[in-house]
Amino acid sequence: MTNRLNDVLQGKEDNYLLPFIWQRGEDEGAIREEMARIHASGIRAVCVEARPHPDFLGPRWWRDMDIIMEEARQRGMRVWVLDDDHFPTGHAAGALVNGPPELRRLFLKEEHIDAIGPQAGASFLIQPWLAPGDELIAAVAAPRQTGSVELAGEMLDLTDRIQGDTLYWDIPAGFWRVFLLIATRTGGSAHAEDYINPIVKDSVKVLLDTVYEPFYARYAADFGGTYAGFFSDEPGFYNDKGGYDYKSGLGKQGVCCRGARRCWRA
Repeated sequence: MTNRLNDVLQGKEDNYLLPFIWQRGEDEGAIREEMARIHASGIRAVCVEARPHPDFLGPRWWRDMDIIMEEARQRGMRVWVLDDDHFPTGHAAGALVNGPPELRRLFLKEEHIDAIGPQAGASFLIQPWLAPGDELIAAVAAPRQTGSVELAGEMLDLTDRIQGDTLYWDIPAGFWRVFLLIATRTGGSAHAEDYINPIVKDSVKVLLDTVYEPFYARYAADFGGTYAGFFSDEPGFYNDKGGYDYKSGLGKQGVCCRGARRCWRA
């Protein structure tokens, strides 16, 4: 602690702030003045915010980035860059709007049907539970406690008993819940319909190729120095229609994950 205090008193402390520097396509003078004022306040790093810019990754964008990088080099500052044109990260600058559907976000949801046995030759219609484009992954049955929704006992895989749109099963004695596990692209937050799937390598590569690689191609010599890295803003699965309503925590119907802020250093 004493060493850190001495560093501060001598003006040798590390930089602890990297404020967003919002880009709106301003003229060169305004950008240089903003960098100068940030530097004059004692701040030695910025995070370039792309959302308001009218030409992200276009000629006008690179002109503005070149100005910021030049100012940062001259002033001994470091530059982070928000890694997308929308919040949250995952839009990949619109690369998947007309891209392959298989690279867009994909959810796993469950629907269930309660049944009572014994009942030989029982059947369950599957199609009513599927939205257009959905795919049934598996069907599983679990015994329930009498008079309760609690599950009890070993689960049974019924997937191989599906024929066409119908599940055929001789229901054993007792109370049962049949779970349908379905792959779907519907049900999530509407604003993120064209987002990448963060657990699929080829989908994430779209974001890397669209955003990350052009920055490296242009500023490779600055990586690890003036160019500090990318700021990834709350990437997530967004499988909640509300988008950001996670206050109820685990167990909320339709929600199984949440985003998290991450910084990736160059």
